Amino acid sequence: MTLSDILIKAGQATPSADNSQPWLFVTKASTFSVMYDSKRVLNKTFKPDAHATYLSIGALLENLNQMCREVKVTLQWNFPETFNPDNPVYFEAQLKEGNLNINEAEFANHPLFSRHTYRFPFQKKQIPSQIIDAVVAKKTEYAKAVVITDNNKIRDMASLVKDASQIRFQTQEIHEWLGRSLRFGKQAMQTRDGLDVATLDLPPGGSLFMRFISDWRRMKAMNFLGTHKFMSWVDSMPVKSAPAIIAIIGQAGFRETLSAGQLMQSIWIDLNEQGIAVHPYYVVPDQMNRLKDGVVPKDLQQQAEQVSKQTRNLLDLQENEVFHMLFRVGYPTKNNTKRSLRLPLDKLCNTIPTNS
Repeated sequence: MTLSDILIKAGQATPSADNSQPWLFVTKASTFSVMYDSKRVLNKTFKPDAHATYLSIGALLENLNQMCREVKVTLQWNFPETFNPDNPVYFEAQLKEGNLNINEAEFANHPLFSRHTYRFPFQKKQIPSQIIDAVVAKKTEYAKAVVITDNNKIRDMASLVKDASQIRFQTQEIHEWLGRSLRFGKQAMQTRDGLDVATLDLPPGGSLFMRFISDWRRMKAMNFLGTHKFMSWVDSMPVKSAPAIIAIIGQAGFRETLSAGQLMQSIWIDLNEQGIAVHPYYVVPDQMNRLKDGVVPKDLQQQAEQVSKQTRNLLDLQENEVFHMLFRVGYPTKNNTKRSLRLPLDKLCNTIPTNS
């Protein structure tokens, strides 16, 4: 296999918002680039310069770096000084192409390929202190991890998840994104992207209910009956019962958020390798970012401001710090749960002839 083949395989395994997989791997001569796939995903998920997209690209970068270490290759990644969404190249490197004399079986068992999202209940078993200490010790240039095991603080964060989730279920744009991303039954196998409802912890009939409320007009009508409150309560309960939660905290900006994504992915891979399940929750950071960007609906702004203020107090954020991601973590009660699929490589790659 060539180095670009190996990198693309590692990149394919990266997590993304609602499994949107917004990246495109471009190879031209000896240049390997990671871009936003505007043709495939623009206006279907987060924008190329959105915080959530940067986080995923940072996670992808971590996958590539871990794979480079695995195959004993050193690459110098080049980043734009300022990211341009009209020419959405996140980073690139010059490759010494040619066959590395490595076949897929030699790296297929790397822990990055076993990393996955777990949305089901946890055991009551506590996470050993040495594992927590190792998470806290992990840092990148612009990001750090804060582990919370205090039950009162976990309940406080669950309450913030509930409040932020209420805003989400009352916001047309976000709800329509969710509706478009849901995959039911054979759809997941056919599209190989989006959020497979089989990966969710739903009660009997839950899939039918999700299909029903995926239409914004129905959800808006049902919100008059308090459906948004019920859904947000359901969304927050797994956080409330978690033995530990992890907050990824850092600075704002393009490179800074990539750094947070790298840390997020590194922690996720390590915890999964040690048998600890991870469930990412983005709803609170998302509402904080939407508030900063001025896109929270006017009638929900006050609630979003309260969520932001209380989150900053709970996490003791400094003025220059932002909340990037929340994990609930613990030992799983179920093994071999269904995982979201990935797009085939030909959908994610573009090889440009040298003379073009």
